[in-house]
This record gives sequence, C-alpha cells and structure tokens, in this order.
Amino acid sequence: MGFRTIVFDMGHVLIVDEAEDFIPRYIAEPELQALVHQELMKGPEWVELDRGTMSLEDAGASVARRMPPGRDWAPLLTHMLYEWHTEVDLIDGMGPLIERLKAAGNGIYLLSNTSITYHDRRHLLPALDCFDGEFISADEHLLKPTAEMYQGFLARFGLDGQECFFVDDRDENVAGAVAAGFGGGFPFRGDAAELEEVLLQAGVVIAPAERREIKQVVFDMGNVLVYDDMPGYVAASVTDPADADLVYRELMRGPEWARWDAGTITEQGLIDAVCAKLPERLHAVTADLVHGWHRATTPVDGIESLIRRLKAAGYGIYLLSNTATTYYDYRANLPAIDLFDGEFISADHHVVKPDRAIYDEFCATFGLTPAECLFIDDTVANARGAQDAGWTGYAFDLDVAKLEKALAWLGVTPAAAAAAAE
Repeated sequence: MGFRTIVFDMGHVLIVDEAEDFIPRYIAEPELQALVHQELMKGPEWVELDRGTMSLEDAGASVARRMPPGRDWAPLLTHMLYEWHTEVDLIDGMGPLIERLKAAGNGIYLLSNTSITYHDRRHLLPALDCFDGEFISADEHLLKPTAEMYQGFLARFGLDGQECFFVDDRDENVAGAVAAGFGGGFPFRGDAAELEEVLLQAGVVIAPAERREIKQVVFDMGNVLVYDDMPGYVAASVTDPADADLVYRELMRGPEWARWDAGTITEQGLIDAVCAKLPERLHAVTADLVHGWHRATTPVDGIESLIRRLKAAGYGIYLLSNTATTYYDYRANLPAIDLFDGEFISADHHVVKPDRAIYDEFCATFGLTPAECLFIDDTVANARGAQDAGWTGYAFDLDVAKLEKALAWLGVTPAAAAAAAE
C-alpha cells in the first residue's frame, strides 16, 4: 500500500522548543529559572493546558502557590504562558522537506500536544499552507500517547492508519501511534536530512530538492485517467458479499492478474486459472468480469481538462500503465487519448511497475530523458519506482486541484482553459 500521509508533531519537530531560551527573558536568577522550568513546564498544570482542561490564568495561579515568596508570581507566570511560542525558531530544513513531500502528492498533517494558544501562533509554522489538517490536543481534550488521540485523528480526517507515518520527538508518542494503527513512525532528533533518508527508506515519494525542467507528463490509467474501483466492479455483479470478496481476492489480487498485466498469460488462461480456485457457481460471472473489464469507463473528474491544458502548454503527454493487451479494445474511451504522444502498456513489453526496467524501457522507447519526466500514478510504490529511476514521481489521490498545486511547485504550468479549448 505504501505511506501517502506524513503526520508531524510540532515542538522539536517543526519548531525549536527550548524553555532554557525562553525563561531567562522573564527570570534573571538561575536558581529561579530552574524552578520555573520544573514547576511550570514540567508540572501537572502544563499537562492540563495541553489537555484543554485548565485556563492559562488558573494554571499560572496554581503554579504560583508552589513558588517562593517575595514576588507576584501568578500574573508573571500567566503572562509567560501567553507569551510561550509567540517567537519561534524553525527546525532547519523542515519547511523545504514538507514542501517537497507535498509536491509528491503526500498528505501532510499536524498532530500535537499543545494548548489553545496554538491557534494564535500557528502562522509561525513552516510550510503551513502545505498542511491538510491540524489536530490539537487542547481542542479534543485528549493527549498523546493515548490510543484515543491517534484514533480520533484518523477518524477526523478519514485516514487509513496503515498509510500514515508519524514524526515525533518522543519515542513513546511514536510507539503509541504505531500501536494505535499507524503504519510507521520515526523519533525525530532535529536532523531533517536524516528524516528524509528514513522516509525514503520507508518508500515515501519525495519531490527532488533541485528544481527540474519537466517536459513530459506521464499518466497511469486506473484511478488517474479513469476510476478503477475493483471491489465495486466485482460487487456490482456478485451480490453476495462473501462471494464478492472471494472473487475479488482470487481474481484481482491473485498472481494471475499480475501475469495478465505482464502479458505472460492470455485472457482465457487467466479465467481458467482463477476459476480453478473458485466454486463452479462463480465461474460464469468471473469470466464475465474479465471480459467486461474497463469496457465501460468513467473519467476522473477534472483530469481531461488538465491534460488538454498541459498539451496546449507544450508538454509531452504519455501513458504508462500496468494493463493487459485488452487495453486496445477500450482505449478510445479514455479521456483526451487523442492528445497522447505515446502509450506504453506493460503487457506489450512483459514488464510491470514498479520494476526499474519499465521506466528505463519507456524512456528508451520514446527517446525521453528521465529527469524531464513527471509520473502520476495512484500507487505509491509505482510513483516511487519512477523516482528511483530518475523521474519525478507524484502519488495521485484523485484530487486534481491538489495535483495542480503540486504542478505549480514543480514549475509545470498548464495553459489557461480558454487556450486549451482553441
């Protein structure tokens, strides 16, 4: 499946979060600085502020009762709470890395234990316009590392936890996220370059650090040009849910389907092999599903207009798809197929994505330079495969508006709609 959502903590991940630099602005005496740090920022009131169950005034007054006499502590401590994070230093390299993650199609989210003052400070965060959502503990009356915090986050934004990678400076928070269903995580130690390497090792797609001159835009087919709801396609013909799940699993997730895409098994060979694993009562419908695959297609909303605008702006437009040779029976139904400069079908070449060979052979076939190619695919592994072959990869999630924003960051400029219509 692959990671397509990167979730960040805030303190010590996006911003420098050093009480040692903050407290001396208000407290001169070293021994009192240490005491304020311990009682204010390590005390139970801080936890309740993050949980959203105590006001700043009440927290200041509560901590003041534990401070030594001789100073009006309550208003001072309350003022310090209000001023916390009004000035921040950013962690080096995190803003550009987030921008590159976003330009590759990743979802970007914030998940932080912090008080309600966050909303007055959020504009200070790096690459804030890249974030798809923010989940703040004080708003939810929850805290990391409780399972409820992570599960509430996933439910709020409708995310698949296994596609989420969590970056936090605390080991226990990363472990809590994984225990609650996140696919992975990393205890961040302030090094953006190290984090990038970890994300690359985890299979995450990241746009190149250097801006490239993209000249060719290469599209996958299923869930990029046309909707490709395999389970829904099966369920429309196999009404019993258990049977539908069985057919889907054996037909479209079995090894024979991959061989069909690779052109190493015929359509009838696929049907025979799959039917051998299914009850006889499902044989006829299985054959019908294979024969009807992609005969009726629905274009992804907005994709045809984008293709036409890219073509009008002078970009090469190509197709690179894992699909069988039956493609040629329905290709005329694909959006804007008349504008494509070339079509590369896995079954014709007996190689499938994300094998490095398919990207190299594609470029050799059409005489293209890998660094000038942008590949748009709905599967993270395939987009990452293109990246590893020297292309720029983008993991598409059916959101054309989001894709257009990434294109702008990558320096790819489609023509205006009016020009594309001429």
